[in-house]
Amino acid sequence: MIRTTALFATIAMSTILVACTVTTVSNDPGSAADSGAPLGENDAAASSSPDGGEDESTAPIGGCAFGEPNDDRDNATALTIGTAYTACTSSKDDDFYEFTTPDDKAGGLLEITFTNVKDGRIESTLFTAADNDKIGSEYETTKGADHRVYLGVAPNVKYRLMVTSWSTANDAFSYDFKVSYTKTSDEFEPNDTREEAKPITVGTSIEGTLTPKITLAGADKGWSDWFSVDLASGGTTIKLENVATNLSGEIELYNADGARIGSDYSSTKGANVTLSKAVSAGKHYVRVMPWSNIPHTGKGPAPDNFERRYKLTVTQ
Repeated sequence: MIRTTALFATIAMSTILVACTVTTVSNDPGSAADSGAPLGENDAAASSSPDGGEDESTAPIGGCAFGEPNDDRDNATALTIGTAYTACTSSKDDDFYEFTTPDDKAGGLLEITFTNVKDGRIESTLFTAADNDKIGSEYETTKGADHRVYLGVAPNVKYRLMVTSWSTANDAFSYDFKVSYTKTSDEFEPNDTREEAKPITVGTSIEGTLTPKITLAGADKGWSDWFSVDLASGGTTIKLENVATNLSGEIELYNADGARIGSDYSSTKGANVTLSKAVSAGKHYVRVMPWSNIPHTGKGPAPDNFERRYKLTVTQ
């Protein structure tokens, strides 16, 4: 029985080594030019400028050793945002990684790209670390296909990523991947609640963005933008323009007590929205938000709302 177990172990390891070829490199800094390869291959400083020599690391060993063992969330491998890596997975191997977003006020867009996928199909799943809840999962059905996902993220929040093979028929295969972050350009953030409303002036247009900020998978996605404005008694017009092409806009108007006194929307994506209302003098609140639910995460390039800045104008 001992001999049989050892034989199976030897066969299993041989299979992994065939799938992910091991390449030993010299540790002599002058032996070869810097490759610029992702971490886990030859260049441990791939995200910076070439250093003129090989790093002390070698290509993945024993079935792409980067991060292993990282088969569950408790052993997730820490990643640096903006750095490229190389790893391996299979239908019998889950790779867990974790990373924390920058501590800026507005949050931003997180994009994860997978390239140089060898003989396999990537499946990726994102989680919020605070509650270990699933945010979303995407996959490829074509062998060797690149894979790309996006997520709207909050500042200074830890997230986890699980990478595995979508197909149960895949042996071990290698992949390159990178987590990238783009800060949201919105000087009014944070203004996701009425308590955080930012002051604006009648007659002066401002710009903002409608982007989600996931902190907990089941929590509010942070879609709303709140503003406060001092109004005179009489007719008031609020106009929302340059709405993102992937969402429908909505405007709500509240009085100083927090009671909603008016709203309007368009069911057409990208259309302008205008709200007209007679008001009493005093402080009021304007809430800008999507009229219907839209994805906060998904596959492929990020949609228009992550880049487009809407224009909001209050006039009397």
